[in-house]
Amino acid sequence: MIEKGEKEIMQKEAKFVTVIDADRLGKQFFATEFNLDTASVFLHKLLTDTSFVSLFKALKHGYVSPEPKDFITSSLGLHDLDSGYFNLFLELAEVANLDSNTVMKVAVESFIGDSMLSVWQKGATAYILKRAEGDFFGVAKLLIELDPSFTAFGVLVKADIARSAVILIDKLLYGAGLNKSAIRKLLIANKIDINYLFGDSYANGDTRKREAIVRLALLYKTETECEKFLERVQDTDPNAFIRGLINSHNDRDKAKPQKPPQTALEELECCLTDGKTLVCSEFLERIKIDVEFNKLANDLFFSVYENDALVDIIVVEGETVCNLDNCPIELSESCSIGVLHPIEIPTKCSYLKNLNLNEQPILQIRRPSYFATDLEKVSNEIKRVSGTVVNACLFKQHLKEHNFKLVFGEVSGLYEYASYFLGEYSIVLEFTPTDFSIEDQTLTLKSAKIYKGSDFVPVRGNLYIRGARVVRIETVPPRQLSECIYSLLKAGNLTG
Repeated sequence: MIEKGEKEIMQKEAKFVTVIDADRLGKQFFATEFNLDTASVFLHKLLTDTSFVSLFKALKHGYVSPEPKDFITSSLGLHDLDSGYFNLFLELAEVANLDSNTVMKVAVESFIGDSMLSVWQKGATAYILKRAEGDFFGVAKLLIELDPSFTAFGVLVKADIARSAVILIDKLLYGAGLNKSAIRKLLIANKIDINYLFGDSYANGDTRKREAIVRLALLYKTETECEKFLERVQDTDPNAFIRGLINSHNDRDKAKPQKPPQTALEELECCLTDGKTLVCSEFLERIKIDVEFNKLANDLFFSVYENDALVDIIVVEGETVCNLDNCPIELSESCSIGVLHPIEIPTKCSYLKNLNLNEQPILQIRRPSYFATDLEKVSNEIKRVSGTVVNACLFKQHLKEHNFKLVFGEVSGLYEYASYFLGEYSIVLEFTPTDFSIEDQTLTLKSAKIYKGSDFVPVRGNLYIRGARVVRIETVPPRQLSECIYSLLKAGNLTG
């Protein structure tokens, strides 16, 4: 038994738990039998890491049964070894009298947080279902609070589609500050009937409610009842904005002119920043028949990959592939070719970084490389520009030059973020809320976070960031992380 004084000291010393500390704590804790005091201190330390990765790491040192412990887990096939570790957490939480809302936070994190925790989803699903058996609407309310993206709410939809539909449609029509685009997508993904909304609910609704119903109907547009409803609204609704929603949606459905094909320069620069590659046969063909591609390729360095591992660096001389000694070589048919990024240059080839190659068509060899600091890894934010004061007008100009998109803040109604898409990632820089129509003002840059671009939800031409999943900096490949930071510094005009 831990003495009261010792327990208080341990709690006061609890700080952010590193993965190494989590491993050590897990080994020590599971080496002996646990009780209320030891389980409480153990969880208290681990839960200071709000990403719950430390909890995940520590529990790996415990023993889990290969057999499911209850009917729900067994009947729904929700048990495996990883869900067993989540159940071990539930056992500890019960012993330590851990607040049930904190337990639910951990469950929800397996759906929206670090990808490492996603293996707990089966166990988390069983936990959510068990709690919903006793208090369906209470669990639904808690999930909405904890998960603005409504990802975990899908568990309730599959468990009881009727009650879930009531909640979702109510939030869609009357809720404030919610990710309504995500709600609409959840409704249509589960084929929830909405035809009853087209009668009295619409006719007697205020402008806000009618707008919400129209936006939902536009997603179901191909269904006959929705099509008839939208035609009626377009002809009869007195509100020009609501009629405009249908018109603008119809305009988007019309054929749009094709975007011009990507130039060879744009393609190669994309390969440099995103890490995209060409299969060997395509690369060899391009340097022989594509004049523009060949001309650019003769001034660049290329990476050769086998099974995603860098195995060689090559150059192009005329239409011939050569090694760094300018000797012609044969490439393996199984390899892929990318544009070399300086961050991946091996030590034995570090002399390349000192070459005077200022005339390259793309800034390649002399391109700066950036790494996350320890503080940035711990906080999961890029903090190196935080606190920088810049001229608002010049900042907006730099954002446009470097293809950043300004994003409104949800509360302030002013521009508060700037996002830049890089392949599957997006870096989002926060700054003080700003009205750029006001001249001669300054703004202060804050920190930046990295997201998966696919997690952003478009709303009225804006990007809905709240509820989007923040990517752990440690999991971003070095090339993409370097480019995200580089783009951030360019936007702030801080590269010099």
